[in-house]
Amino acid sequence: WRGETWFTFRIGKLWGIVVDCGEDKRDTDPEYGGVVDCRGMRLKETEFLRDVIRRQEEEYNAPGVKTRIAISHMPFCTKQVTMNLEKFTIETEIFQEWTVLLNEMKLDAMLCGHMHWLGVVEPGSVDMQWNANFPVIIGAGVYKDRQSCRNKEHLGAKYAGSGLILNDHELRVETVDERGQHNTLFVKKCE
Repeated sequence: WRGETWFTFRIGKLWGIVVDCGEDKRDTDPEYGGVVDCRGMRLKETEFLRDVIRRQEEEYNAPGVKTRIAISHMPFCTKQVTMNLEKFTIETEIFQEWTVLLNEMKLDAMLCGHMHWLGVVEPGSVDMQWNANFPVIIGAGVYKDRQSCRNKEHLGAKYAGSGLILNDHELRVETVDERGQHNTLFVKKCE
């Protein structure tokens, strides 16, 4: 799987997996001019996810791993990603399988962007699809104007981003906007 846009990584006690969802509309969408094959990429990536599970003792169940995260641009296992629009409702069978496979990895969280707002979708919430057993943190807000910000902590901001902070006690996601306004978006105690 070397050289692909999906991979696993290890930094100390942290194990992570990066998944590449490709574009957010069907390959046939006129926006792409017939030059993308995200479906083919996703099928290859599904094999990669299965392979990670086969090699779990070298990956997320390796000695010393205490925290497990996934990183995906699109929060594909949440209902928000489709915004109830048909053109964004794509690859449901593949993304459902990815969710099942990621569930097996016992993730502490998935970090995402794409939605242009900040928030956390918890397992079991009405906004989660396919019974994901991990929280999905949507951590990038880009606002058209200062009035379109959906997060009270960053009202008046044009942009807010997030950062992951991990220590022996907790996994935390902090947000900050261009004015330096900080907020804690997510905290999970580490075992």
